[in-house]
Amino acid sequence: MPRAIGSFAARAARLALAAGLLAGLLAGLLALAAVAAGELTPAEYYRLKQRADALYAAGAFAEAVPLYRRLTEHNRRDGSQLIRYARSLLATGDAQRALPVMVEALESGFGAEDLTAYRLAQGAARSGDQEQALAWLERALEARFEDASEIKADPAFEGLADNPRFRALAGIAPDGPAGREQRWHADLDHLLAEARRLHAAPDSRARSTAFAADVEALKQRVSSLSDVQMVFEVQRLLASLGDGHTSLDFGATGDLRLSVLPLAFHAFADGLFVIDAAEPHGDLIGAEVLSLGGLDAAGLLAALAPYVSRDNDHALAWVGPQMLVAADILEHLGLADASGRATLTVEDGSAVTREVTVAPGEPRWRHRLPAPAEAPRPAPLWLRDSETSFWHEPLPALDALYVQFNRVRDTPSQSIAAYAEALGAALAAGGWRHLILDLRHNGGGNNSLLRPLVRLAILHEAAGPDHRLFVVTARNTFSAAQNLVTRLEQMTDAVFVGEETGSSPNFTGETTSVELPYSRLRLSVSSRYWQDSSPGDRRPYIPVDIPVPLTARDYFGNVDPVMVTLGALLAPE
Repeated sequence: MPRAIGSFAARAARLALAAGLLAGLLAGLLALAAVAAGELTPAEYYRLKQRADALYAAGAFAEAVPLYRRLTEHNRRDGSQLIRYARSLLATGDAQRALPVMVEALESGFGAEDLTAYRLAQGAARSGDQEQALAWLERALEARFEDASEIKADPAFEGLADNPRFRALAGIAPDGPAGREQRWHADLDHLLAEARRLHAAPDSRARSTAFAADVEALKQRVSSLSDVQMVFEVQRLLASLGDGHTSLDFGATGDLRLSVLPLAFHAFADGLFVIDAAEPHGDLIGAEVLSLGGLDAAGLLAALAPYVSRDNDHALAWVGPQMLVAADILEHLGLADASGRATLTVEDGSAVTREVTVAPGEPRWRHRLPAPAEAPRPAPLWLRDSETSFWHEPLPALDALYVQFNRVRDTPSQSIAAYAEALGAALAAGGWRHLILDLRHNGGGNNSLLRPLVRLAILHEAAGPDHRLFVVTARNTFSAAQNLVTRLEQMTDAVFVGEETGSSPNFTGETTSVELPYSRLRLSVSSRYWQDSSPGDRRPYIPVDIPVPLTARDYFGNVDPVMVTLGALLAPE
């Protein structure tokens, strides 16, 4: 194309875009003018909006539709309202009217682009418009749609099951290749493509030539590695992207069954210890692990480090001991024999050192520290009920209300918002000066649910100059719990106690669903960058104001050093 013609076309395109934007602006102004002209007064408009939103929140979509229709007739500049209108229409089965409204909201910059485009793909597919369905599906994936592995099973796309373009988008493996190496090569190519599509870290390594070279190098080693060894090498690739959410799902490894030692370990401030064991190894509980496969505790964590997905190195002390029970990776690292049997040198409470060989057996996974089975005194508060999502107990001796928040998820019986309201009532009724928020078991959840708790913390501090907030954190305070800690640091005068968090103030996260087509390994690639702190905040974790390490002696003695410390600080003299 001659340059002059190309230049003219570009100018024409820009003028057309400007005209479109101007037309949209004029339409919005005319709609507002109609409100001002008396069709709906501003107060009437707001009251109608409140009624519509209340019906929408209650799931009364049929009743909400006519209200949203009237609202959008008067004001189409509220894209969030258009989204609710479209979803209400979809919920009542009126896709024909819903889809254009949804498109309008999306092109105005409202709604999550990936989810909205996916819903439009579903709607187009159900209406028989395959070309539009594929186009919207492509846009959803380009916008980092997070559940790509679920596309192939979505009944909305049944009519596209034999379409080659759809099969490629859905990650459906073609009938070939037949050879093992070619299948693994195809899986690694898919991993590279999905990592590049999804990983949201600024300057992500997923899009670097170094990561592509690592993938290619692993492809060249397939013939020399077993399928189980390939599982851990895939995990090594994912861990190299440098965040805690990008990881294999070790509970979903296709047809492969991984071997696990029947033990659970924890790295305390004074060493690596066995905290749980299946019989006949129950006598190992409470023993310090001096070495495993010839490596001491520090050497074991260093050997595992390339395979551990984490946001910071502090989290290695949390995730590493959990991975240490994987007999297959121990064999892969030369720390166990071909059958997965590992030899440990341990020292028990009587300072007796011995060697013991442990074979794979019943898993004893421990994602949260349990209360010790046998201890000289009852379990401390923080170990009494780590599986309940949230609960509290007054501590009159400290003029405090203790809150344990273990999971950022609503429960079937109570939402976090409702719990925050009940917590506020308990604070007011007791007149407690101090609020102790314990996040030591909290590995995350849904950070959109945090606002009521943050608001409660702010209001508690504002109730009086002597009202204080103490936040207890640990190496596994992670993901949505990290979001909470960062927001509390930003918005309150919280005093942080315990260990540093297992994530950073600004971090790449989110659990997504990717399935490799042939091995059917499931993995997650972090698709969102959470910037809860300032743009230049490079801290690897939130530091604590009062460092309180946890020793094995305290743990097995059922002593909580954090509450001992707070007791000394808060108890009246």
